[in-house]
Amino acid sequence: MEDDSGRLHLDHASLYDGPYGPIRAAMAYATSPLAMFYFFLPKELWRKIAEETNRYRLESIHEIAEDSESEDDSGSSSTDEEDPHLSDGELELVYDDCAEQEEVL
Repeated sequence: MEDDSGRLHLDHASLYDGPYGPIRAAMAYATSPLAMFYFFLPKELWRKIAEETNRYRLESIHEIAEDSESEDDSGSSSTDEEDPHLSDGELELVYDDCAEQEEVL
């Protein structure tokens, strides 16, 4: 056995003796593993996901509107047999509808 009588001895830190166990907020989500997963993800990650989702949506508005117009061109969703194409005004309405959708956060 090694002699450590010459070493500096400090008092140990007192052990935690306060309340313990799961917090109420975590217990509220305990019935669902998926809910617990979402509970413990950092909030900053959710903010970044929302920011990127909104950015992607804004970048995709024109493509979504053009896809909507091409679906009308193919006749799959057109109700007007005479002219299945969207007019410029109607295309602008599609753009406006896409732009008016609420952001995620």
